[in-house]
Amino acid sequence: MLSGGELNEIFFTGKVLLVENEQQKKILLDHETRLGLDYDTMDVAILVVRDKSNMPAFVDLARAFDIRVAVAYDQYNAFWFEKREEEEALNDRLMALAQNEVTIFCRKKDSAPVPDRSWEESVVEWITKT
Repeated sequence: MLSGGELNEIFFTGKVLLVENEQQKKILLDHETRLGLDYDTMDVAILVVRDKSNMPAFVDLARAFDIRVAVAYDQYNAFWFEKREEEEALNDRLMALAQNEVTIFCRKKDSAPVPDRSWEESVVEWITKT
């Protein structure tokens, strides 16, 4: 889960992007550097929640404080390999968050071997344009 310092970021931002892991965050921070952006001045926090099953609770927290929120996750994660039915149910629950003004970025199974540039670009567009 998040450390206290990381969790505090959610209260001092206008929008928050929840990601599953450090690799996803690094990809987005690399885009920030390459494009000459500054997510802090854009009032954006990227929080690593460690497991997509933690996302709904953080979404609820952000929405309770009227913070715009997006979630970015992989459709199929190795962690869930032996629990695919549970993962499918969780994926459905995450997709349903869109009904509550949550932006969803789900990297599909067929794009796993090669980084999905459209996924990255869509997330960066949300960060910079909303």
